[in-house]
Amino acid sequence: MSTLLQQYHAASSLSVQTVLKGIVNAGPSPFDQASRSELIESLLKDLNAADSRISSKDNALALLALKTLGQDPTGAEALGTVSNLSILLELVISTKHDTKASNEALRCIANTLLLAGCSRSVFIDPKVKGSETCISLLETPSPFIVSLVEEKRNGNTVIDILGRKVDLLLPSVTSGNKIAREAMVEVLKLTMRIFIHYLKYLDSKSEPDDASDNWCSNLDSIVPPLLRVFRALLPTSPSPIVAPLTNAIHTLIWIPVSLFPTDTILQTHSLLENAFLHYFPDALDPDDPSVRELAMSEAGPGSATDSSPLDLQLGPLVALIARQCVADETARTRTRDWLCPADLDRSAAAGSLESRPDMLGRCLRLLGSVYHPQLKSTVGQMLFAMCNSDAATMSTLLGYGNVAGFLFSMNIMSAPPAPAPSATTPAAVSAAAAENINPITGTAQEARPPDPEMSSEEKEREMEKLFVLFDRLERTGTLPPSQNPIRRAIEKAANTPSLPDKDDEE
Repeated sequence: MSTLLQQYHAASSLSVQTVLKGIVNAGPSPFDQASRSELIESLLKDLNAADSRISSKDNALALLALKTLGQDPTGAEALGTVSNLSILLELVISTKHDTKASNEALRCIANTLLLAGCSRSVFIDPKVKGSETCISLLETPSPFIVSLVEEKRNGNTVIDILGRKVDLLLPSVTSGNKIAREAMVEVLKLTMRIFIHYLKYLDSKSEPDDASDNWCSNLDSIVPPLLRVFRALLPTSPSPIVAPLTNAIHTLIWIPVSLFPTDTILQTHSLLENAFLHYFPDALDPDDPSVRELAMSEAGPGSATDSSPLDLQLGPLVALIARQCVADETARTRTRDWLCPADLDRSAAAGSLESRPDMLGRCLRLLGSVYHPQLKSTVGQMLFAMCNSDAATMSTLLGYGNVAGFLFSMNIMSAPPAPAPSATTPAAVSAAAAENINPITGTAQEARPPDPEMSSEEKEREMEKLFVLFDRLERTGTLPPSQNPIRRAIEKAANTPSLPDKDDEE
């Protein structure tokens, strides 16, 4: 195919498009190694030049031709040098407003890294800075990410394809196929990354005063497959929540609650109850060393040491419940009935709320945790959302003493007054606001027996103590004579005429 090489060298800006199409149609195989490498260098030189035969409108076609040449391993090796990878990365940035061109440049890089193993170390070399460029692309709204969601290829977007892959892998995952589980993890990770960056792109386009969740119908097709994964993956042993279930939870956090079936909240309750029972059995303190030892042993040696494993493992699941409670009244009601039902035993004999070996007790003990700060905060947010995001309801339902620290973190410095009863007040809140319930502990307080009546001698002794006390205060100048209640009582008695005795009247 030296003819195409000669044609390219002889082409002008008017005829180069025809030659580029010829390279694409010819494919990578017909070229010998020398011609292929020379053509790759020529294309990159022209693409990188300010004034060349390749105009901006032909950038995408030229990069497609370059990708075609790089589909052969020898072509990939030619592209995988420091200078050529650097040019490709520069083209990704310089053509970011031309989605097709930018995408073709990224595909050239991806093919090169796949086919030429040596190019991978070159890509992260400080002279190329490939990893830094990739991170910057992910941090900014990228036309590449947008194209994955919005552009159709053969009638499908990448989101449509990922949804089908999830459904395809699910039966193998549930049957215990290890390779299928690993593949599902990667598909879900990619899905979450697309969610994050595409929703960030939508956020950058929305009005500043628009407080609604950014979502787009372009993402809707993958929601049912993700929900099917969430429902199908059951708690495991020994660790109840592991990948790919954790990855499915991460993706659901980005989806509007309005797209969830009503029973999703019950599934999240069941998963969290299994996990809490596993890590905090009976009434075990969440900061007990055995909890951290168990979590670390299950997380494995490669886990991060700068945060609690339970923060990473259980925090997203609690956050998913909190999001549902914020957005949906049914989810709030079901969560209240689950944690704090109207018939909750609030008697003193049942013990304090935070000491009980149930889900409510575990949640309240976590509010005082030191070693699981993120989980502690997320549990607080879940309980607050369950209480309709109202501090008075939360304090009444759970006892101010149990939630004072969380409310303080929200700049609520003192116990809020109990909510006024109304026809819409939940039954659980009405029960917690009863007169015999201590507002600090949230449990019933025992009635105190009445104090015995004082005898005459005891009353005289108390009067003498008061007389001596007020006399001392008056002598030291602390209390003005006119303010001494004993002196005022004596003066009033002296100025009041005495009534005649009945015997004298007779």
